[in-house]
Amino acid sequence: MYFSYRTSRGRKILQLLESYRNADGKPRNRVVVSLGQREMPAELKDEVAELVEAELYQRPLLFPASDKASTEAQRIVREVYRRGKWVPVGSSIQKKDEDAEGMEESTPEAIDGVLLDQVSTRQTTSLGPELVGLHAWNELNMDGILDSLGFNPAQKEAACVQVLGRLVAPGSELALAERFLDGSSLPDLLGLKNNTPITTDRYYRVSDKLLANRDAIETHTRRIVGQRLSLTRTYYLYDLTNTHFEGTCEANPKACRGKNKQKRNDCPQVSAGVCFDEYGFVLFHRLFPGNQNDAASLPKMIKAMQKCADEDGELQGRPTVILDGGLASEANLEALREAGLYYLVNRTRSYRSKLQEAFSQDDAFESVPGRDVQVRKMKDPEGDDELILCRSMARGEKESAIRNRADERLTADLEKLNARVTSGRLKDTKKINQAIGRLRERHSRVGRYYEIKLNDAGELTWKRNDAEATQAGALDGCYVLQAHGPSLSAVDFWHQYMVLTKAENGFRAFKGHLGLRPNFHRLEHRVDGHIFITVLAYQLMRFILHRLEAAGDHRSWPVIRQILQSHCYATIEMPTVSGTTWRLRQPGKPEPLHRSIYQRLQINWLDLPREKIQFQTSEQHRNP
Repeated sequence: MYFSYRTSRGRKILQLLESYRNADGKPRNRVVVSLGQREMPAELKDEVAELVEAELYQRPLLFPASDKASTEAQRIVREVYRRGKWVPVGSSIQKKDEDAEGMEESTPEAIDGVLLDQVSTRQTTSLGPELVGLHAWNELNMDGILDSLGFNPAQKEAACVQVLGRLVAPGSELALAERFLDGSSLPDLLGLKNNTPITTDRYYRVSDKLLANRDAIETHTRRIVGQRLSLTRTYYLYDLTNTHFEGTCEANPKACRGKNKQKRNDCPQVSAGVCFDEYGFVLFHRLFPGNQNDAASLPKMIKAMQKCADEDGELQGRPTVILDGGLASEANLEALREAGLYYLVNRTRSYRSKLQEAFSQDDAFESVPGRDVQVRKMKDPEGDDELILCRSMARGEKESAIRNRADERLTADLEKLNARVTSGRLKDTKKINQAIGRLRERHSRVGRYYEIKLNDAGELTWKRNDAEATQAGALDGCYVLQAHGPSLSAVDFWHQYMVLTKAENGFRAFKGHLGLRPNFHRLEHRVDGHIFITVLAYQLMRFILHRLEAAGDHRSWPVIRQILQSHCYATIEMPTVSGTTWRLRQPGKPEPLHRSIYQRLQINWLDLPREKIQFQTSEQHRNP
């Protein structure tokens, strides 16, 4: 076997060819596999061709091969078997045992003409996760919207591979092109047997085109999800997350150092503002500089919310925007009112101290059924909104434990600082006061309750203001919701706010299940494209889980994905006593666990693509 290039429509196509003699003994060449516009280093061509031939004909190698050549050869062998058209020249059914030379050859066992000892499987690839992901892709008519946006068939195919790759095996474009497709059944499901080169550049270009059409694609997914699932949307859940980079990312103006949610303040980051509905689907998203205050992002998002509300045919009346405390500045609340949007926000921790007396009135609270939470409603003394005061015993115990640990850490640090002062290692009064200030800043949760001084003897003294700390501790587990819109009961308002956990679950899926981190890019549009592809993968994941939840299956995507990975495609070779070999490329029969998931998602696994070819394996092989 050897590699050769041919020109087709002005493009260089790499082919693996095989020399053989036909039945008349004349030399001939035939194409083993066409590899498209793939580049093969000149120094590897002969070695890779030799390795492929040895693997296909099951011949031993005389010398060990290099890792690079072995990797490339295995990839080509998988491609040969996946396409299923190549058959061996002059191979023999019966093989002698090299370790038993001279011994009488045993008669192979045959049932219905099939040589059981020689039946083999190869090219086993994961099918289940790809199948449900592709089903969701088709259900949301993603090919339809991409077609209307001017994507050609190869670009639609690459977009599907990119998004499903992020859903099934999150990784970089390099991993997608070089590793994911090798072990996936997506090529079987999509019929990827053309000469389109599978390279990282191809996926980069498609990522750029997806990003350029972001608004149209998000509008499409928002509408079709509502139609397919008959959703009635009344809430918009808005929150932010961030993703950081290990490098400097100097080519991205949005990559800035800021307060990182993963405590990686040493790395540049970008912030992603995402608006969800109450079912956990993404309505739209926008990206912001990593050093921008979270509250500063809301004015821009309000305009997008208004546009979304105008376009959303399933919306009943004006939407209620649910926000976390960090976004609920007075200016933002006023902007929401001016935009004609209702809101329900969690006010900051400092706001609850204004209502300490109201929190102490136990008789005014009512319990939330089935929850360890008490609530009461009152009029906002500073405006026309309603306030919902909430008390949680479990949350109170958690906040109390956090403060006690903070007390212990501050005391330990003060003792260390005092040891430096009394030993003479730290003498300058100015530097001692600076060290005290740094400790107060580091332990801001409890530092304000301590009076710390340097006495005349050159020692540190500190005293805790127990009365003030006890007064603050009385508010542990308490928080305040502020509502603008239709009046509800305190319990209903609390349940309404708890819908925000859908946004938190969405961010957890972005970062944990769908590969938002790490971000492998440094250019602004590539970073934005990486995040958008993650959002699209999340939409498919959420669609799958919503359908399963409606059927009573509340397992997470990682669990579903792990279960389905054992349902695979495989290539089966069955030699027969007549000298004919059957090669079948087909999916395995799903187990009951697989079938239960497919049935809930209404997936027909019986009509999956199959291939079957028949060829002779006698010594006098005809010209194929």
